[in-house]
Amino acid sequence: MVINRSALLQQLVLRLKAGLSAQSLEHTLVSLLLPSQAQNQVPALPEVVLNVQSEQVLSPAVAKSDDSYVAISEGVQNHVDHKRKLELMLTTRVGAADSDALMLLVDQLATALESSLQALDPLEEQTESQVLPWQGAQPVSCDFSFEVIDTSMVATVSQKVNLYYYTEPDAEIPGHDIHEVYLGIQGENYQLVASIPEVAE
Repeated sequence: MVINRSALLQQLVLRLKAGLSAQSLEHTLVSLLLPSQAQNQVPALPEVVLNVQSEQVLSPAVAKSDDSYVAISEGVQNHVDHKRKLELMLTTRVGAADSDALMLLVDQLATALESSLQALDPLEEQTESQVLPWQGAQPVSCDFSFEVIDTSMVATVSQKVNLYYYTEPDAEIPGHDIHEVYLGIQGENYQLVASIPEVAE
């Protein structure tokens, strides 16, 4: 099978940008894997970095112990081996002149990002022509850290998210149908033991 994680992540970046813009936070940078601003300086603009931590193929045992997985997979007929959980981290850095302004920005950004993820809820009503490359995103945790750089305060917000999605199973590989089964060594004790009639298409 072919899994295009790059396309998944790029579309998720677009979804986050759209969600931030809807909350009047369009000046926020959204980067994939690596930040575009120096990490030892006060960020000129708020920046969100989307990173991949791990991926898990969901087995039946995991499914039974993972409430989020059970909720999003209800009614879906895909084989369990094609259901996956991609663990993501959204890391946001933002600076402000004082703690009040900083906390206001932190609240706005963290809420907007989570709202963008909730917009991927697979239980929402979808049109028949709308095809999403994911099935659901579930926020897991949110960590905060603060530091002072020069005379400004800088916050780092780390939001862990599980992205559940399905892979397409491989198409059947064309081959040769077996119609006769022989037992023994060819040319010696070699005899036909089963015959399977051909089925007309």
